[in-house]
Amino acid sequence: MRGAALLLLALTLAAPAGAQTAPGPAQTQAAAPAPAPPETAATCREPGGDGPSAPSLPNLAAAIRKDNKAVILVVGSSGAASRKGRHGDGYFGLVRRYLERNFKGLELTIAHRGAPGALARDAAETIRVEAALTGANLVLWQVGTADAMARISPQEFRADLETTLDWLKAHGIDVMLVGLHYSDAMRKDTHYQQIREALRAVAQDKGAPRIRRYEAAETLARMRAATDETPAPDCMADWLAQAVAVGLFGRRTPQETGAPPPR
Repeated sequence: MRGAALLLLALTLAAPAGAQTAPGPAQTQAAAPAPAPPETAATCREPGGDGPSAPSLPNLAAAIRKDNKAVILVVGSSGAASRKGRHGDGYFGLVRRYLERNFKGLELTIAHRGAPGALARDAAETIRVEAALTGANLVLWQVGTADAMARISPQEFRADLETTLDWLKAHGIDVMLVGLHYSDAMRKDTHYQQIREALRAVAQDKGAPRIRRYEAAETLARMRAATDETPAPDCMADWLAQAVAVGLFGRRTPQETGAPPPR
């Protein structure tokens, strides 16, 4: 199971190599102790694996350094805001606890703007308006599934995504993309897979960190099937917390996380 768990790390968190980022909180205070890792379940984390080598959320980090305040705007499925799982308080409760534990006195606002079934082009308007109203430092955007199911062309989807990512960058707002839902029925759906590839390509081109939700969920499903394990609760809360941790502090070594080294 260790080898499969290590594989899952590469599939869960991604930031394109060579992305230009500002120093994160941990880099600006070299003498500060390493941040505590997120309180993720063993079945949803990947001990000793690789992750982005540099922080990828410079605007969120700068806001925390400046005023010890941060605003995260959540756009996408309403389920992301209301889902009750292992942590009991929705997907983003674990993100909140992780940040508040590592930044004492942090004033954190998480603004949920669920838009179930919204296409990328429609969500773009929500992002612009709500980012201005809330003063968001980070946008967590669950995108792609609705476009795939609506059979939006991959070219149109890519153009809509690129336009919004460019707007966020120009306005000093970080973004983290949450990928498509995994479904065994969609594995052979050519259009669904084309949208997945378009999302991956845009994230890489624009230097946007992406939670590889489809790939990670697919790998977990295969692991559980191979070992006859009972499916664990939804891991989205864990993956979000891990992604924010890596985005702020960069890659942690096994010594920093207390995880055993890879074999």
